[in-house]
Amino acid sequence: MPDADQKKNLNPKNGFFSYYPLKATKPGAAVLMEILDVNERGEAEAKPYFVANQPGRGRTAFLAWGQMWRTRAVDPNYFDRFWIRLARNMSSARRNVQSFRGQVLVNKEYTSGSMIRVQTRLLAPNSRPYLPDAISPKFIVEQLDSDGTSKKKFGPYPLASKKGASRFDGYYTAQVLADPKLFPPGDFKYKVVVDIPDSPGDTISGEFMVRKSDPELDNARPDFNALISAANTLEDVQAKITEPGVFERLKGSATDPARVKLAFKIAEREKLGLIPYCIKSDRKEFRNRGPVEDLWDTPFSLPSWMTSWFTSAVVNISYLLVAAIGLLAIEWAVRKTTRLA
Repeated sequence: MPDADQKKNLNPKNGFFSYYPLKATKPGAAVLMEILDVNERGEAEAKPYFVANQPGRGRTAFLAWGQMWRTRAVDPNYFDRFWIRLARNMSSARRNVQSFRGQVLVNKEYTSGSMIRVQTRLLAPNSRPYLPDAISPKFIVEQLDSDGTSKKKFGPYPLASKKGASRFDGYYTAQVLADPKLFPPGDFKYKVVVDIPDSPGDTISGEFMVRKSDPELDNARPDFNALISAANTLEDVQAKITEPGVFERLKGSATDPARVKLAFKIAEREKLGLIPYCIKSDRKEFRNRGPVEDLWDTPFSLPSWMTSWFTSAVVNISYLLVAAIGLLAIEWAVRKTTRLA
């Protein structure tokens, strides 16, 4: 329970302090506990912490924390109860379960435009793998609406047998392009359905979603090869280097300056300090000699007897303005005399 003193809540005595990260959980696995973490984008993301699965007739469990002994500090019975009941549950056999015929392994999310990798395992009725060329399995992809109803179907797509290092274990693989026209990203769910051989009507399936592609966030790791190829060569900045000895220090033991890239590691502090000498600084001076004077429209001063009644300052007026007012006055007078106005 949280303490009233907020300072004590910052450093709790008991709790979950670390976990082993997982890339993804297997289809059909039940996530019983999650831990909240921060991904590379700075967003809160729930990670699997305690996962249980039921492959075939048995049970498996994954715990992303190896420090359950800390529960003894709270109550020793917690520790004993957890491990005893977990061991009993994992060791008990599942009854009234049909023989395991296979499973579909597919990621939970794919990026639009990437390859959808489908891997499935198909076993014979005796729970043993078929011969590599005994069957030709295929799968279809169903687009599910928000309520789980099937909206569209794509396929069928063939599956190819995948041989292991020593023998064939019944795995089949295929790849389908996540074309935005066929698999639009959004809230849709897509279901991979594989028919089970020798069992008409029985299928195995796995679901995934398609996320909109974002090149800036999909691959946040820096591409060092691309950065090196984008860097200038020493030959490109040779004309800008005026400090003596800088060109030779950057060139080093190389013979061709066109092959020397200006890409350095953080440990190469000496060469990093020479970067400012490769940048040429251009200096340009502009002098302003005062306000601009228009020679084509020099104003003239009105006589004081015309302006003394409202101001004592000198009033300047433009020739162009006087000409415009005169033309308008003449036009108005002509219209009045000819009765056109």
